[in-house]
Amino acid sequence: MRCQRCGRPVEGAGRLCAQCAGAVRRSSGVSGGRRPGRQASSAGSRPVPSVRSAGSRPVPSARSAGTAPAAGSPPRRRRRRASAKGWLFLLLLFAAFLAGYLLNSAGREPARPDGDVSRSQAVSPSAVSARAEAEALIPHFALRWYLQQLDDDTLENFSTLYRAVMDFQEKVTFPNPVTKEDLRLLFFLVEHECPEVFQLSEDSRYTTHSSKGEVLYVTVNYGLQEADYRARAETCAGTARQAAAQAQGLSEWERELSAIRFLNANCVYDNEAADAGNAYGALVRGAAKCDGISLGFKWIAEKIQQFQEKGDHTFVFGFEESYGFLSSGGSRDGDSGHAWNCIRIDGEFSDVDVTSDVPYPDEPCECDFRKCNVPRQVIAAPYILRDYITDNFTLPEVDSMNGSYYARTGCYVRSGESLTPWLRELCAQVEREGSGSLALQFESQADYDRFGDEFAEAMNGLSFSVTYSGWHADACLWRRQTVSRN
Repeated sequence: MRCQRCGRPVEGAGRLCAQCAGAVRRSSGVSGGRRPGRQASSAGSRPVPSVRSAGSRPVPSARSAGTAPAAGSPPRRRRRRASAKGWLFLLLLFAAFLAGYLLNSAGREPARPDGDVSRSQAVSPSAVSARAEAEALIPHFALRWYLQQLDDDTLENFSTLYRAVMDFQEKVTFPNPVTKEDLRLLFFLVEHECPEVFQLSEDSRYTTHSSKGEVLYVTVNYGLQEADYRARAETCAGTARQAAAQAQGLSEWERELSAIRFLNANCVYDNEAADAGNAYGALVRGAAKCDGISLGFKWIAEKIQQFQEKGDHTFVFGFEESYGFLSSGGSRDGDSGHAWNCIRIDGEFSDVDVTSDVPYPDEPCECDFRKCNVPRQVIAAPYILRDYITDNFTLPEVDSMNGSYYARTGCYVRSGESLTPWLRELCAQVEREGSGSLALQFESQADYDRFGDEFAEAMNGLSFSVTYSGWHADACLWRRQTVSRN
């Protein structure tokens, strides 16, 4: 008998030769156990394949429950698939854990509606330049005068310190070598260029760890818990927004006066008050000394700038030797030092001492602006600027009275100028209203000294009494005279 597929002779009773029978078994995908598609053979006989027509697929015989698994799904393959699924699950679990760890270690970025306070943004120092990193990390970086002048290595060290302080890290290792003098400057800048930083301990801000004169790292000491600080900082930012909102729609100069009036109405001078040396004391507690008042004013000023889509006014924090931050002495007469601000209005720099317009407790007063936008010497004359300011930074030249409050309002007496027009107006006001007030600022001491004689001459023949007389014979040369008719 010949094979029904190929025509070769067939041995035995089968219908296919050995080669064709093997091909049929291979094409059916059957392996192991009892092969489907085979008829049971009697003992000792060769198995007989099921009959199929030419070109048709072999038809496997049905199996009952509990028999061998279906073709293509042997137990070994199922075990391999189960093992692969297990490893995939473990891999995904590890990836989720790793992502969470990296997110926490890099620092979260919570809601930041104000742009002033938050955990620091995670910026890779290797991915960007030191300046780009600082711009991404520090709010209002472009408005911070001293930071703009730092070289790349110092700025990178400063950004490292700022990020650590804002994230409440205790140990800080700097990317570039630092000396103890460098640390002194960095901590000064982080507190007095950045009004949002007030969480450091007032007693001891940091501890230096060094070996053989080389600073290895510093340990930062905090005076507030992180949650408490963040709540306070948000309150400060809200107060600054409130003050800035009151200044909208005004000119640059008027916005400055608005910020000063806000502090006059909401803060008193008290160098013993809690948080007197930082912005929280001035903006929230409503009691601060000169450095806290200056920082509060800077925060408001930065917020005013943020509210403006365009503008050319830059507020710069100019810090003097002051109580609590002295490096050598303080004022020239041995008294404590002082703090104030430098400001640019309409392209011109000048100094402003907001503290002079903040009242003492239980002694409310109106702003007289006698140290508003004046030459530096008017404020700085009694003081010695910090050496690490003068040694490391270029300060704007401020030597003109043209932008001062009294020059802008027509009440600045230039050297040798007659006082008659102002005194006549004062007399007329007293005649009309029963009282009058005159405030002048003088260019020279000689002009200031002659005011008394010319005032008495102008008032000759009038029956009046001086109800208020205020003067400052220091470098600001300012005088206010208030009179009433008898």
